[in-house]
Amino acid sequence: FVDDFASHDDAYYYFQIAWNLAHGFGSTFDRLHPTNGYQPSWCWVLAGVARFCHVRDELLRAGAATAATLFLGAGWLLARAAARLFHAPTALVALALWAFFPGVERNVMLEAPLHAVCFALVIRLVADLAEAQDVRQWRRRAWVAGVAFALLALARLDELIVVGASGALLAVLARRRGHALRPVPLLSRLWGPTAAVVGLYALGNRLWIGS
Repeated sequence: FVDDFASHDDAYYYFQIAWNLAHGFGSTFDRLHPTNGYQPSWCWVLAGVARFCHVRDELLRAGAATAATLFLGAGWLLARAAARLFHAPTALVALALWAFFPGVERNVMLEAPLHAVCFALVIRLVADLAEAQDVRQWRRRAWVAGVAFALLALARLDELIVVGASGALLAVLARRRGHALRPVPLLSRLWGPTAAVVGLYALGNRLWIGS
């Protein structure tokens, strides 16, 4: 099972750092030099799994099972999001693309499944937000979408570009639909959670790793 899915070198970097995190050695690969060279959420998930493992072989198997579960969950969520935005046949196409995309088996034990889960969640919540009928719904759903944006950013830090662009487009959409929403309060709901968690992550890196 492990040989089939742990074929990408980066997967082993994640496992090693997660093992050290879980067993009190900190964010390090070799227990000598600190590192932050990974996407945060997936490494933290693996560290949580590693807390229940006594030897590293157990972590490999448990990590593979966790990744496979997330992979299946991501496909289901992507299909639901496609069905929500379009129609049922599109959901089947999305599921097929996710399952049979070239090279996907090499990325199952990387951050890709968790990233896809967060991305599909964002798509669904942004669709709900765009269909809000009044100001109260916009405000409430904007907070929920903002939390999903924060989760997406921690799954892959380069998604900050998507968070920024999506928030700006949603603010424009709210104004064009005639809702009495000021851009700054709306953007604070959409961007605030991401700014908070990424800011804390950056501060933690500066304090404990130095960069």
